[in-house]
Amino acid sequence: INISYKWLDLDSNLRTDIKNNLLSTLGTNNYDLVKLVSACISSITKVEFPLNQWKNIFEVLLNVLNSNKDLMFIRSSLTAIEYI
Repeated sequence: INISYKWLDLDSNLRTDIKNNLLSTLGTNNYDLVKLVSACISSITKVEFPLNQWKNIFEVLLNVLNSNKDLMFIRSSLTAIEYI
């Protein structure tokens, strides 16, 4: 069974909650967790972006880079972009 279909079968509100929680976790000081979250964000993006879903993920991550002074958040955003 293709994992992409399982993700897309989830309720859209649940998917949104999961994505928001992943994004908020990028600010953690645990870089191992950041790498895991970045991999999750990347996987979701690879499923949704071609379907014109989560179209603002790059904008969100770039906004974090431009508006945040917290070095861990900046590093985390760059890691997420790198994984994507």
